[in-house]
Amino acid sequence: MSEIKVQCIDQAISFLNTPVISSGNVNYDRISFDFCSRWDGYAKTAIFYRNKDEVYYRLLENDSCLIPKEVLTEKGVIYIGVFGCKDDVTITSQVLT
Repeated sequence: MSEIKVQCIDQAISFLNTPVISSGNVNYDRISFDFCSRWDGYAKTAIFYRNKDEVYYRLLENDSCLIPKEVLTEKGVIYIGVFGCKDDVTITSQVLT
């Protein structure tokens, strides 16, 4: 299993590592986030897409989730972001490729 690690400080996110993620994997590759205290108490959801017409959401458990198989069907660029919700407040991150 490969795991992408991402740091999230305020709304800026950056890769802490960049392992090889191969196309065609199913329920194998993960992403984990290291959030600053600004995100405390928020229910966090990762977003993944290859094109903006097909966005995939994964609720984070222990700040991590599996990467959706739908974005790994073929080789190419994947966009990754995260948002959090608490009461009537939503915080969003920038998007990484």
